[in-house]
Formats: sequence, C-alpha cells, structure tokens
Amino acid sequence: YIGSVKYLKLLSSAKYLITDTSFMTSFIKKDDQILLNVWHGIPLKTLGKKDNSGLHSLGNVQKNFFVADYLLYPNNYMKEHMIEDYMLENICNAKCLITGYPRNEIFFTPKNTNILKEMKIEEKQIIGYMPTWRGSVGKVRVYEDTIHIMHYLFEIDKRLNDDQIMLVNLHPFVQNDIEFQKFKHILPFPKDYETYEVLNLCDVLVTDYSSVFFDYAVTRNKIILFAYDLEEYLEDRGLYVSLDSLPFPIVDNVRDLVSEINTPKNYNDSDFINTYCYKDNQNASAQLLRLVLKNEINHIDIYDIPNNGKENVLIYSGNLAKNGITTALFNLLNQIDITKYNYFITFTARKVAPYKMVLR
Repeated sequence: YIGSVKYLKLLSSAKYLITDTSFMTSFIKKDDQILLNVWHGIPLKTLGKKDNSGLHSLGNVQKNFFVADYLLYPNNYMKEHMIEDYMLENICNAKCLITGYPRNEIFFTPKNTNILKEMKIEEKQIIGYMPTWRGSVGKVRVYEDTIHIMHYLFEIDKRLNDDQIMLVNLHPFVQNDIEFQKFKHILPFPKDYETYEVLNLCDVLVTDYSSVFFDYAVTRNKIILFAYDLEEYLEDRGLYVSLDSLPFPIVDNVRDLVSEINTPKNYNDSDFINTYCYKDNQNASAQLLRLVLKNEINHIDIYDIPNNGKENVLIYSGNLAKNGITTALFNLLNQIDITKYNYFITFTARKVAPYKMVLR
C-alpha cells in the first residue's frame, strides 16, 4: 500500500515509474529513473490554476509533471490545457506524447459477454450510468448526495422496461450506501471486473461532467448527459468546453432521460471523434511501451514544451495573507524586469488556503 516500506523501496529503486496523477509530495525522482505520466482522463472540468476550489494545491501535481520524462495526451486539446493550466512552460523538459489512451484499447476488442451471462442479463439492453464525483468528502454532503442519487434511481427504475438494465458505477463514498436490492432494473457494476471491461458491454452511456464520455465515444454508441445540477456544479468548477457545444443530448430530468434512452442515436459525432479520440486504437499500450522502453517511435506524435531560454528565479512567498508583506510582494512583482528572467512563486498550500483567491 502507498507509504509502506515495501512501496517506498519499490518507488526509490524501480527503473520505470508510471502514474496517472502524482506520487506523494515527498517523492524525489532519481536521475536514472524514467517517469511516464498518463493522467487519468481527458479533462472537461477546469484544472490547475483555473480550478477555483483547488488552485492553491496544484503544486505536487505540477512537480510530478515537470520531473517526468513523458507526458501522455491523446489529443492537442488536452496537451494545450495541461501545459497552460499547470504552468509547465520554461520549467518542464518532458516530452509530450500524443497517442491513444491504453485504457481505451478495450473498446476495440471483443466484448466479454460472460459477464452478462454471470449476471443473467445477456438478453437485455445495457445502460451504463457513470456520473462524476461531486468532490465533497464530508459526511453530511455524502449523505445528501446518496439521498439525491437514490431518488433519481428510484424514478429511473420505475420507467425502465423489463428488457433494460442500468448498470451503475458511482464513487465508493456513495456507491457503498446505495440500496441496489430495492431496484428491479438497476444493478451496480460487478466488482470482480475492471470498470472499462464492464463499460464496453454497455449499449448506451449516461453520464454528466465526467471525462468518461471522451473515452466511450470511440464506440460510436449513444451518450446522454444527465446534467440535473448544472448551475450548482458550475459554481464550484468551470468547464473547458460548454456542454451545449458537444453533440450529445443533454437532459435535466428523469422523464427526458428515459425518453432519450429509448430513442435511437440521432446525432453526428464525427467531428467530436476527429478532435478528441482520433489516436485511440487497439495497440496503444504496445506503441507507448515501445517508445518508453525501447525508444521506438510508432504512430506517436512527440512535442517539446515551450521554453524561452531564460533563467528561472524561484520566490518563496509566505501565506499571502491580506497584509503589508503580501502587498509589498505584489508591488515588487509588478516592477521586476521579466525580459531577463522567468519568476515563479512557491508557497505552502495549507497556509495559503484561506487566501487562495488572491492567486486569481
């Protein structure tokens, strides 16, 4: 487990390291280690400095990017947002790899219908429901989220017919409290199988603000965005792309949701596929590993992160409280000559948290 002696020994001695987010803050990469960061999905929700709720705590993720050797991005849209919003220009020497996501290989392989047989639902239309995690860990909010989701699931269950099954995959904080035995047409994703292996069995995907729709789109099956709390959600998190600009139908109530489930796909997603999913293929893992392990380039586009060649200056700022020290710092920053050096500010995230909006 993370933080154990065995884990730390492996982390410090392995030649190749792969992460989909970041290692612990104490991690220091050795010169002879090779680090590949594959991230964990094409972002719809704003990240890094554009995430109002967490912009002050981006430091460890940023560090894991600029010490990496390779950063995997499946398209230019993601590459540009990650470089900009984690401020990687001039500090990151990693190579950006534009190639298919290894986890999306599953959508190019035969479906494991044995799963459906085990669940005794092989003759059903399978609807996958994978909403995003709202991000509140407090007990009160988790309880409220559970109540809301149970309400929606009850209403959906009443409207689905006997030829349909909805498979639901929620965050563990919520999923463990959902009483699935009360439903007739709704089941949880089976725990004995990898999530995307189950998703590959679905005929329709229902989601909301989750990046899963970027992945599932390569199936060309129907995707429905069930955005029942869009206004509330956008108060805390922004989106890189407006939902209205996506080809998928958007609904905000159960009646319209079930109507869309029962309506054949009637939209054209070719432009979406060509923008976001054009690199996905059944050999993505092999192509990626051949590059990282053997330096063999095959169907992978490689980019350098921009660097203006100036020397970098790091400034430790303190807690950025509303006082004279912070005012003096900002006055200094407004006066410095940025034609010769790049200036970076660092701070302790927990100390800056109460004053994080000053970073805007």
